[in-house]
Amino acid sequence: MATIPSIPSLIGGFIEGLGISYILYGITVAQAYVYMLGCERDAKWIKVMASVVVSLETIHTGVLLRTLWYYAVVVITNPLGYIHIDWSIPAALMLDLTMESIVHSYYIYRVWSFSKNRVLTLVMTVILVVRNGWFLYGNIRVIKIASWIVVENTPIIRSAFLSTYSLTLVLDVILATSMVYYLRRNKTTFQRTRNVVSWLMLYSVNSGAILAAMSLCSIVTFAVFSNRLLYGAFVTIGSKLYANALFGMLNTRNILREKLNEPIVIDTNGIARSYRMHPMHVEISQDRVTDDIMQDTQTGESNPETSSYKLDVQKTYVNV
Repeated sequence: MATIPSIPSLIGGFIEGLGISYILYGITVAQAYVYMLGCERDAKWIKVMASVVVSLETIHTGVLLRTLWYYAVVVITNPLGYIHIDWSIPAALMLDLTMESIVHSYYIYRVWSFSKNRVLTLVMTVILVVRNGWFLYGNIRVIKIASWIVVENTPIIRSAFLSTYSLTLVLDVILATSMVYYLRRNKTTFQRTRNVVSWLMLYSVNSGAILAAMSLCSIVTFAVFSNRLLYGAFVTIGSKLYANALFGMLNTRNILREKLNEPIVIDTNGIARSYRMHPMHVEISQDRVTDDIMQDTQTGESNPETSSYKLDVQKTYVNV
């Protein structure tokens, strides 16, 4: 028979995780606000996706406030109530599933847009579908059982949890690795676009590592610390990090687009360079580049440096 843990050992770490998740929600809202100010060039479906994610994040935070209220207030009048699983827990998990599925789907789309690798895309999609299946199964069983002690000592539910976050860990690693690989393979000889690609690679590594670390912490704490909800803290924090990672990527794209749109100057050797200049100087430099292009068109001659640069900028802009 399973022993009943004390209140601090069972839900202490979980309550602390809830507090951190509220902070992360504030960061998400700030990033969403910044994104909405500079998303004019994004496709409509990306704007809709961003709106859905921040809306779900708001509802998710409201549900977690209910969770905090239940385990911090209600159980005072009923000491054994902390063993009961409040309805807000499975509701928050369903919101987690929806948000993480949206973010993972977008990342898979990003890898596809860079690689056009059908096999890799299919593998990642299958992992996502299987992961969601285990997640749904475990959540349904949690709703039916509604007791922390029984849930943590039910083998099939433990298997569902470990399978869910093991697949999440694998998917996060594949996404980050694939993005870095294809970004590196698409690097060019032009310094401006190389810098853009390097920034995207750095962001992919950092965000992927953080998300994978949260999944790993969830697995370890669930497997090692029995009869405790410490793993719930990492699950809750991880769900907030996915929204932050999404808006971080969207905002990074907007910043890098601005860098690609900085004025270009063609020097006497035909080498394209970028400078931050006074607006009047920008107009003069842009006219000069236009005259060079018009001259190439009229004479039938082309400058390989200039032509390659134009194609390179266009290619990078589409993929950013």
